[in-house]
Amino acid sequence: MTKAIDTKDIFQLLDYIVKGKAGVFILERKLDLLYSWISGYHIGSEQDSYIKNVDQLDDFSKFVQKMNHDEFGNTFGWFGSIRAIYGGDIEGFEKFCELYQEFRKEKNKY
Repeated sequence: MTKAIDTKDIFQLLDYIVKGKAGVFILERKLDLLYSWISGYHIGSEQDSYIKNVDQLDDFSKFVQKMNHDEFGNTFGWFGSIRAIYGGDIEGFEKFCELYQEFRKEKNKY
């Protein structure tokens, strides 16, 4: 039996998407579509105090900028840093998945 995901936790949802289930939430494996979905989820979190961990995406942005050697940052955070190098389609999506998994490993060390 598969463990149910907590749909109120952005990280559990992203874990699900990164593990190949993107079609459940976004139409295609494209960075631009993922960003739109996360942005909508972020807006929802401002209206629903039960949505968890959205604020920790700021930590993910810092992580991505460090990994991409983006010393000046980007006004679009993780999305802008990835998109500037890898584009908004599947290559950018795959890079997001790679960086996200590294970030989660780092976070789980503590």
